[in-house]
Amino acid sequence: GGTTNQLIKDEAVTHQTIDGSNVWKTANTYYWPLEGTVDFICYYPTTVKPTIDYKYDGTDKLTYTDYTVADVDVMYADKAVRYSANTTYAGFTGVPTLFHHALAKINFKVQNANPADDGGFTYEVIVKGITLNVYNQGDVTLTNNGTAAASRGTWTLPTDNVWTPTDADATLATLTWTGDVSLTNDTAVEYKKRTQYVLPQALVANKQNITVEYTVIQRQGTKEISRKNYTVNSYLADWILKKWEMNKNITYTISIAKET
Repeated sequence: GGTTNQLIKDEAVTHQTIDGSNVWKTANTYYWPLEGTVDFICYYPTTVKPTIDYKYDGTDKLTYTDYTVADVDVMYADKAVRYSANTTYAGFTGVPTLFHHALAKINFKVQNANPADDGGFTYEVIVKGITLNVYNQGDVTLTNNGTAAASRGTWTLPTDNVWTPTDADATLATLTWTGDVSLTNDTAVEYKKRTQYVLPQALVANKQNITVEYTVIQRQGTKEISRKNYTVNSYLADWILKKWEMNKNITYTISIAKET
């Protein structure tokens, strides 16, 4: 009916091996009610707790407020709706919880765009560093699509699928990748691969920017003719991609040619 009782609150579920079997367990034991059904709203990790406003009529809200992005994969699960017993899903017995990434992730590839032989000259490109200035703190509210009889209810994301920066006029946070990577052919390679979570955000004109530092070495045979260092700045809003959306893994390929 219309009566709602909270049965479980902020109970961590952990993966354990018990008697040789892989299981998900809680510290406390819970029993299914004799009457009625149970809905589950889940999030990860326990250290990044959203505000959850649960309404039986389906107007649930899940909100992250003033969250500062760290090296943590923040996730939320589809709402598990109207369960009265465990089910088996993907080899596990329990309540299926399908998780989605609340943040975005950024990677870089770098490429030497110079011809292998340019009139007897060759060019080596050494990428030395990449710096991003971006929003790193923000809010997002997800709303439930309703309490349909289906076993899974999804969340309605913001219209543009991005978070709202806490302060649009704030100083942008700096993210830096450093280390020399030598490129002698046109194969694009990952630059200093790492897990870099970023706030999903609209890329605004004259705001978020990228800086690339690199060296171009010109050779004739084995003889070095010239060596020039460059620092190039660009606004990300001027590039093709106009926003970093939730649940997206984004790779930029930066192709570098000699100065003309």
